[in-house]
Parts: sequence; structure tokens; C-alpha cells
Amino acid sequence: MKQFVCGFMFIILFGATSCGPTIPSDFQARKVLEDSSAFFTQAGAQIIDFRKMNAVSREVNGQKFYEYDFLVAFKLPDGFAWKSAGWTGGGSGIVKYPGYDNDMFGTKYAKLPKGNIAAERGKITFSLTEKGWISNDIPNIVQIGNCSPPDNISPETCYAALKYNNLNF
Repeated sequence: MKQFVCGFMFIILFGATSCGPTIPSDFQARKVLEDSSAFFTQAGAQIIDFRKMNAVSREVNGQKFYEYDFLVAFKLPDGFAWKSAGWTGGGSGIVKYPGYDNDMFGTKYAKLPKGNIAAERGKITFSLTEKGWISNDIPNIVQIGNCSPPDNISPETCYAALKYNNLNF
């Protein structure tokens, strides 16, 4: 009976000290991504894959942070383009197709066919507050690319083609 009571007390003490999330959940990370990707989803793009690649916990001046590395794939509807930055800069990426292929600043737009997969590698930084893990709601997109698929391409195939399936950010 004494062993039973000791074991029961251990479970209670262990359970009491491990309450609350020790790290942000995959659900929290996906929600941050969905909220920040309204540009794609409101235009008809669908998230077809979301996965955690890696994560790092750190503490700076007593503040706990959790950096969540992810991959995400969107299946694009008609009406998107790959923008190649012109001489004014501004970066490259996937945008709504403006209806023309070049502008006066040297920016080029290549219309993407319906069904293309937009793939992103990125990081979400969470900080631990008294209300739990929170994010600034803006993932840091490290890389973005796209795959012109046959009808049956998988997100894994697209990630591999873009070399996003490794941990080197």
C-alpha cells in the first residue's frame, strides 16, 4: 500500500508541474500562417500541405522564444503570376497577375497556370507570455517558389524539386 501511495503522489506532483503547453503547437503555427496568408486563400488558393521542419527554443534576457521552421504548399487557382523584380527592386515572388507581362520599371510577370503549387519555407517566432505562446502573426518567409505540375504532383515532389526538403535555411 505504501508503494501505491508513493506512486500516486509522484503522478500528482509530476502532473501538477507539467501543466500548460511547453512549446507552441502545430495548430498554433498553422493558424498564424493561415491568418497571414489571406492574400492567397481569399483569392482561391488552398493550403494543401503544412509541416514542421525543425524548431529551436532559446531564451534572451529571461524571455523565452520558440522559432518554428515550416514548409507550406498552396494550390493556386487561375490569376497568379511569378513576379521578377525590375531595376527598382522590390523582390520576386507570387502575386496576382496584373494583366500585363512587363512594366515600365523592368518588372516581369509570368502568368502561372491554374494548379501550380506555390511552396514556401519560413519561420514563425513565438514568445512565451503570461497568456501562453504568442506570435507577431507575420511569418518570416525565407524562400518561395512554384512548381508547374502535372495533375498528380505532390507537395513532397515540389519541395524536393525546389530543394526545400532539407534543414539548411
